[in-house]
Amino acid sequence: KWEFYPFPKSVSTFLVLKPEHLKGAVPGVLCIPGSGRTKEGLAGEPGICDKLTEDYNNPKVSMALNMVKEGYVAVAVDNAAAGEASDLECYDKGWNYDYDVVSRFLLELGWSWLGYTSYLDMQVLNWMKDQSYIRKDRIVISGFSLGTEPMMVLGVLDKDIYAFVYNDFLCQTQERAVVMTK
Repeated sequence: KWEFYPFPKSVSTFLVLKPEHLKGAVPGVLCIPGSGRTKEGLAGEPGICDKLTEDYNNPKVSMALNMVKEGYVAVAVDNAAAGEASDLECYDKGWNYDYDVVSRFLLELGWSWLGYTSYLDMQVLNWMKDQSYIRKDRIVISGFSLGTEPMMVLGVLDKDIYAFVYNDFLCQTQERAVVMTK
């Protein structure tokens, strides 16, 4: 488990999973969860509290662990305001994260939720490029559902990304928002 401080007094965490017998540099995969998922679930581990523990033994959930079993280095992140970065979900709501309130606060600070999450993920992506055990020319980004959105932003911002893996959900975000609201 690694942590970094994108802003003063603001911590963000990520997990690094390496193959057991790593010899030399191998491709790396940045794994981004969907809206109700965490980096711990992606790594095949229980959540940081009981209410944030998901079906982490399910191979459809444990994307990062699956990548490591295939010989890649996997780096798992949380979305902004989810998992370890959530507020009171451990005590009350569980994995039903409150993105609305966080999005409002971010807008008041001149950010958007997608912009902030993408910014955090870009810091991790840049960190990955500096690791001697990760091939800089073979970095892949894989995202579930909500994680596909920051994945697309990173694709626009970083020409070095080798490939993308879209998992289980992709839509026109603005169209979906209009259809799902009154």
